[in-house]
Amino acid sequence: VMDMAVVGDGSGGVNTTQAGAAAPKKHSSNASVSGLKGLGPGSVAALSTLGVHTVGDLAAMSDDAVDEAKRSAPRLKLSHLRKVARAAIEPE
Repeated sequence: VMDMAVVGDGSGGVNTTQAGAAAPKKHSSNASVSGLKGLGPGSVAALSTLGVHTVGDLAAMSDDAVDEAKRSAPRLKLSHLRKVARAAIEPE
């Protein structure tokens, strides 16, 4: 039986993680989105066409910007990617 920990994700939701699991890697807000875990070259290229080049660009997208971008890049899971970017930014 594995130990599980319950952690808040900052959005009011709750996630369960394995106890002792590594914390997500933190990035500078001006780090390339290509450094985010699970983001492949195709997604990086698609984000680039939207003008999103850095983790900070992605994290700063408003709900309206995400909705508009979804129309031109429907395969990107922008709401999820924005949440990942926001969690990945090092506190300044």
